[in-house]
Amino acid sequence: MKIPRVSLSRRWVVFFVICACLLVWVFGRQRVMQMNGRFFQPSDRGILGLAFYMLGDYSRAARAYRSHYVGAVLEKGSLGDPQQDALLLGDHATALALSQDALKRNPNDVGPLLTLGEIAYETGALDQALRSFGDVLDRQPDQIDALLLSSLVSARSGDYGNAIDLFNRAFRNSWMASRLTTYLKFMEATGDLAKMREPKKPFCVLAHYYRFFRIYDRSNANLVIAYAKKAIAAGDRPADAYLTMGITYEREGKRGEALSAFLKAIELDPGHAFAHRWAALIYSARGDLGNEYRMRKAAADLAPDDPLYALELGEFLQVQMRDYRQALALMLKTLENAPNNIEALARVGSLYASIGEYERSLEVYQKALSLAPKHPFLYDRIGYPLMELDRIEEATTAYRTAVALKPDLSHAHLMLGILHQNQRKIPDAIKEYETAFQIQRPEARDLARLCTLYHLSAEYQRAAKCFRQVLSEDPRNRVAHSLLPYVLRNLQQKETQ
Repeated sequence: MKIPRVSLSRRWVVFFVICACLLVWVFGRQRVMQMNGRFFQPSDRGILGLAFYMLGDYSRAARAYRSHYVGAVLEKGSLGDPQQDALLLGDHATALALSQDALKRNPNDVGPLLTLGEIAYETGALDQALRSFGDVLDRQPDQIDALLLSSLVSARSGDYGNAIDLFNRAFRNSWMASRLTTYLKFMEATGDLAKMREPKKPFCVLAHYYRFFRIYDRSNANLVIAYAKKAIAAGDRPADAYLTMGITYEREGKRGEALSAFLKAIELDPGHAFAHRWAALIYSARGDLGNEYRMRKAAADLAPDDPLYALELGEFLQVQMRDYRQALALMLKTLENAPNNIEALARVGSLYASIGEYERSLEVYQKALSLAPKHPFLYDRIGYPLMELDRIEEATTAYRTAVALKPDLSHAHLMLGILHQNQRKIPDAIKEYETAFQIQRPEARDLARLCTLYHLSAEYQRAAKCFRQVLSEDPRNRVAHSLLPYVLRNLQQKETQ
């Protein structure tokens, strides 16, 4: 049988088709690798949601994904939260009854308050929705779902400036929204805003909202930058547009572009505290302490009623500058406006301890614990002034409480190891040190403590290996240099016996 010859032009067509397919596959693979798993749901509705999302139709994607989760609720009976199950199903009566019942059992539970706010949002009662989310924020000022949902209410009401402010407040911390219903509402609202006619389209809000989805899919960074540039060109809150552009550049590792954007935001709006704060973070990464201080000080001065900026300035003064007196004065002033702020109290307690005023430090920590009796870090920090006051049993109890509340709190385990070592409880000390170092890589000086205990326990093989590791990280470590020869000699004697 004679094989037909393929013409040169046909060969080139086949070649280009293969290359095109490879390019599509490579692009698709790279895109998928950037995306969070929640985009890929195993159902026809889930696949439809992914298709709409990839086409850029976020509102239809959100509705398709919601249909997927409705099917999952109907199939499984629950996704783990009966209130959110009812919200997904659109059963407002059941969601209302469940949330009201939960609030009767625990009036401080923020989950039911969020559910009440979502019901109001879905039924168009926007003022009631804001009141419910406000109740959450009264209890937890940084609750991200309440802040994001409040931002959506403001955007839906046309108050775009407040929508942006609430969004930025939500992401001052590196948390992610915990509720599936928040995520779906945010996706649908973003899609709806993107479909608005060009003259009325809120470019700056969209630049911020697409930044939310960059968390789950990095390709949204392109949309953030594109909408930010449109906002700047249209005079739509250009300082905030530069800010969100800069944050996106920073997340993408482009710190030079990020700093330029933050400085441009400050140039356009010298009173923008949040832009100063982000510029400070870039200077911090560069080790530029002078400019970092300048930006942090400006942020704190511009927003004196917001403890965040004062707290961060106080930490900078304490940790980087070692200026304990100035940091203490700043934190005491912060407490005048926010006397029950746990972070400010903890910072003041730490600063009093740093200048040797251990009794005052203890008093401040005790006040903080009276406000937050299950805060593991407070128990961890109160241990130090107790140790300095020679109240060893109380210090031990504090550190044990800390690890009971948070077992992976490495510093508390380390301090328990030191306390046990000082009391000659060598097996207990070894256990705590090993636990601490499994959680977090130790500094050479702390590792040398454990090496010494191995030596005292006649575990010469482990001690030798341990001291060699110390010297590899700190070649001048005196403890390792002093004890390693004895360890090796004892090891040699043991092996020859």
